[in-house]
Amino acid sequence: APNEIVDCLAQRTRALPTQRSEEWLLDPGLPELCALELRRFLWIAVTPAWDVPSLGSLHAPPRQDSALDAKAWRPPESAHSVPSPAAQTLVQLCLVTFNVLSLRGAESADDADSQAHAAGLCAIGRRHILKEQFQQIGAHLIGLQETRLQQGSHPDQSFLMLSAGASPQGSHGVSLWISLEQPYATRGKHKLFFQRDQATVVLAGPRFLAVLLEAEALQLYVVVAHGPYSGDKKSTPEAFWSELEAQLRRCCTRHFPVVLLADANAALGSQVSEAVGPHQPEPENLAGSSFHSFLLRTALWLPSTYPELHEGPAATYVRN
Repeated sequence: APNEIVDCLAQRTRALPTQRSEEWLLDPGLPELCALELRRFLWIAVTPAWDVPSLGSLHAPPRQDSALDAKAWRPPESAHSVPSPAAQTLVQLCLVTFNVLSLRGAESADDADSQAHAAGLCAIGRRHILKEQFQQIGAHLIGLQETRLQQGSHPDQSFLMLSAGASPQGSHGVSLWISLEQPYATRGKHKLFFQRDQATVVLAGPRFLAVLLEAEALQLYVVVAHGPYSGDKKSTPEAFWSELEAQLRRCCTRHFPVVLLADANAALGSQVSEAVGPHQPEPENLAGSSFHSFLLRTALWLPSTYPELHEGPAATYVRN
């Protein structure tokens, strides 16, 4: 229906950066495309896929020896026109994001800072404690913030542990743990597990990590992020989220879903949009506004802000 098409195009345009949205709106080929029989392919504009041509590539002079079927036509239910085994696959994921307040242990007996915090999660064996908790809830992908570890992959039998290194001063650092023992999907009676060679780091920094995950029945980008709070003197929330957006657009070039596991240090909820729902709202602060804009520009949304999706308490740990 025309109204639905206009609404979808408007939402897509609003999510684009200003320059790109202006180019999209001012494209002289768009009205012509809508006027042609090709208008029945406008669904491509809002549901692109790697195996489907772009909308612009369809706008070409028609061949004289061919004609389009003018019968009523319905867009496919999926971007894939050929059934595949994945169509009978059930994927179930448990995602976790958690600020661990350091996984770095005392590097030496003289490491006063580490020794002073040798309690709680900083005690010896804290990684083992976290592993047990994540395994108990059946977690598949765990995004950890403030790990303060060195960059690289850490040996472990149960998880693939990928880390973006801390800053030169030893702060920040984020990690992604991928379960190798928890099946992420079933195909009939066959269980599917993530493998070590299915993950590729495409972006890493002290506050963010992006991994391309190409499993047998699931392809997606997993982004772990740790946003600065409003009073951070080293990095403003607006600068951080704008930089992350630019980096993701540069590195995440394939048409795969994006999962964001973040500690945004942001208050949200008073301003509702397609990215943020009304569940247990907080007054949106400066960091929240920057994070909210990032979500809209990148077409991401927060399931835990919707009452029909979120279960359990919504409050998070607060420290002064």
